[in-house]
Amino acid sequence: MPDTTRLDALHELAHRIRTLNDALVEIAAVLRKPAQVGHAGEFIASIIFDIDLHGSAAHKDHDGHFNARSPLAGKTVNIKWGTRDEGGMDLSRTAVFDHLLVLLGPRATAAVVASNHRPWLISSVYLFDPSEVIRALSASGVGVGVASSVRRYRWDAAMVYPQANNPRLPLTDEQRSLLTLFAPLPLTAEPA
Repeated sequence: MPDTTRLDALHELAHRIRTLNDALVEIAAVLRKPAQVGHAGEFIASIIFDIDLHGSAAHKDHDGHFNARSPLAGKTVNIKWGTRDEGGMDLSRTAVFDHLLVLLGPRATAAVVASNHRPWLISSVYLFDPSEVIRALSASGVGVGVASSVRRYRWDAAMVYPQANNPRLPLTDEQRSLLTLFAPLPLTAEPA
């Protein structure tokens, strides 16, 4: 028979999993798709960045098009949401979309990695031209595929949030405000 501490932990875990499952059902109802980080990222990006998504998540080439109100009107886009900024990017030499919009959670510092937690947060947003990235990686001898290692200066140049480094997609104050809904909460001082 397990000891009381382990039984208490088991009961606590069961309660937390029920709560999580209830939240996932509610998230799926909002998304009208399974409650997965990729679907949620597409939903969030479609609203904030004025993107028309394809009706099917299984569309082969890209996730949608920027609408007429966007500075990238008519351009195709593939959207990715990574819960942690680890410097890697999934790419394909046969990419057939104009832009890659990447939403990322906190940067993978030692503390973040040690926590082994991947909350659904958006700390930064990047806009890439996939053909430019693929050419640069190929020229430098870096493999192109799953988790391709992209140098930090390329990420910095592609950033549209929180810093506006990429002039291809200037954000409005409203877009910035909406992104903060998904930002990590600021650390607060311990009460004295």
